[in-house]
Amino acid sequence: DKINEQPWNFKFDKRKTQEQEDESTEKKGVITIEVAHNLPDSRGYVHLKSSNPLEPPVLNGKYLSVKSDMDALIWAMAEVRTLFNTGSLRGFIGKELLPGADINTRDAIERYIKCANTNPEAEGCDNPSAPVVGHLAGTCKMGNLEKDTMAVVDAQLRVRGVRGLRVVDASVMPSLPSGNTHATCMMIAEKAADFILKPIKHERRDEIEKEEINSIPTHTNPNPNPNPNPN
Repeated sequence: DKINEQPWNFKFDKRKTQEQEDESTEKKGVITIEVAHNLPDSRGYVHLKSSNPLEPPVLNGKYLSVKSDMDALIWAMAEVRTLFNTGSLRGFIGKELLPGADINTRDAIERYIKCANTNPEAEGCDNPSAPVVGHLAGTCKMGNLEKDTMAVVDAQLRVRGVRGLRVVDASVMPSLPSGNTHATCMMIAEKAADFILKPIKHERRDEIEKEEINSIPTHTNPNPNPNPNPN
């Protein structure tokens, strides 16, 4: 339930697979399925490199640092191969280009995945351009500032200990959504706009109400007894 297999317009590394790609495209193109682990257990970090605010921070995704993540990807690759070998698709498939039919043991598949995602320059890696999905999130967690020491912003996205500062992006997500973060970020921004504008709207509403009250005409009679009895 942690694997999303979806069609993807993925361009293979021309330096490594051009000959294979040419051979395949002569046979009416290629079919690609990308395996993406949307809910990984591995957690990275962002650290300050120095006290200089202009120096970039240290970012480490720590991809595949938890065994369950590797297990999930290996399982998913096996499921994709099973799908391609079904009767409905087998007739459309020439041969597997990536990772290749010779990549068929756990060690070989694990090596392929690690080379693709964590160390593209490692010796012996044959696929240095396979992408890591760049939907980073959770580095500025939202939470209860009194109870959660890891929380950076409160429920209204206000930064702990800093007045007048909010964080409004994917970094405030306390947990990862199982999908593209774009729509989630849009809703975070909508909510932040509401947080910021709401007190301004209330203040303006109070001003308008005061103006309306002050503009209500009043009529008074200078003589409390307009028809006095002459007697």
